[in-house]
Amino acid sequence: MRWLQAHGAEHITVGDRSGMGNTRAVMEAKGIFRLAEELGFDTVVLDELDAAGVAVLRHLGTTRRVSRGPIFRLAQIARAVELDLGVHSPGQIELVSADAHSEECAAQIRAILARG
Repeated sequence: MRWLQAHGAEHITVGDRSGMGNTRAVMEAKGIFRLAEELGFDTVVLDELDAAGVAVLRHLGTTRRVSRGPIFRLAQIARAVELDLGVHSPGQIELVSADAHSEECAAQIRAILARG
């Protein structure tokens, strides 16, 4: 993190999905949240993401796995829809912006959601 910050990274987000066990607990045990507070970066517990979160990751740049296929067909999102948890379509997501820059970002995220 320090190297990235020293070389001009203005905003850093660390996302993780442990695959085995509870990701949040694993990140806590490894001290990721403490480091985030200490070094000033954001964290994302990837198995807690919803469709809007996936769209934000795609907007910011992410892994091939998160970028592959329609958002509402990703296993976790599709299962949430099956269980009637959260939203079922992009039209149910409201993005609120505070200024022109955030509205531009929101428009780009809406476009990503609309593509699926």
